[in-house]
Amino acid sequence: MKLGVLFGGSLMVLAAVGCAGPAKYQVTGSGRAPDADGRITVEKAEGGNSMVTLDVNHLAPPDRMESGATTYVVWFQKQGQPAMRAGQLGYDKGKRAGTMRATTTNRQFDVLVTAEASGVVPSPSDVVIFQKQVETP
Repeated sequence: MKLGVLFGGSLMVLAAVGCAGPAKYQVTGSGRAPDADGRITVEKAEGGNSMVTLDVNHLAPPDRMESGATTYVVWFQKQGQPAMRAGQLGYDKGKRAGTMRATTTNRQFDVLVTAEASGVVPSPSDVVIFQKQVETP
């Protein structure tokens, strides 16, 4: 009887460890966008990838961050490597909010959001709105 209780308890511990939820990070805007805030959620995805979801609120239009900026671009940057473009933030000017989902093979990396003149720039500008180090749980 004691062995059954002990064994059953061990299974519950193993189940809890195997079901770790997503990692959630609060972000606040840089000096360029002090009112902006948001959340980054990182979770395991198929094939060992990481799924990153970014939700941003209180974000002014890009052209208010930098003259000529038309969009926000999200970047993933592994330490010691160049930033890789993850995609454009889906920005709603009326709600002053944006969202984006993307996958990466990185396990620990920085998420950056920059204001850009185009969504297809090769590298991030100096107009950084957010930067946060994250990792897959």
